[in-house]
Amino acid sequence: MHLGKATILVSIICSIESTAELLDHIDRYTYCESCLATTQEMETIERKLSGASRRDVVDMLLDDALCNAASFQSDGRLPADKMRAACKHLLDVHGEEFRAALLRRESERLDILLCYERSLACVGVNRLTHQNKDRTSFTDSDIKAQLRESGADIRIVRPVHTNITTMAAKDEL
Repeated sequence: MHLGKATILVSIICSIESTAELLDHIDRYTYCESCLATTQEMETIERKLSGASRRDVVDMLLDDALCNAASFQSDGRLPADKMRAACKHLLDVHGEEFRAALLRRESERLDILLCYERSLACVGVNRLTHQNKDRTSFTDSDIKAQLRESGADIRIVRPVHTNITTMAAKDEL
């Protein structure tokens, strides 16, 4: 009995430890998008500095000036100040993990390595839901166009029995 309670307690503690540490005023979606924008900027800087030593490149990639990059201002969906704050928080909290992973260059995909594996910033974030948030309702013309495009694939549902008194016997089902 006590072993079961201890197991549950340990699993709760581990799950709390495995989630990304967030700032109070920044939601998980913004935190994730900030991490992804940061990795895009890192890849841009990495391409520009392809001739430099790996240690110098990593130092440039983890510089705080990275968070003031143009990629945060170009995205109009999210406030730039929140994106910059999330970026700085990511570098402060996970900077050493990022440095070690970048020095070893563990993966070709920085976004996967840093935002999903190292910082867990994007784990559990449904980015498609947020990207399509503006498109939650359809007009009649949208529905008619969809019916025209995929008319052969649509099956119209009809009730099995319309009159309860003429239902089949139990053994016919």
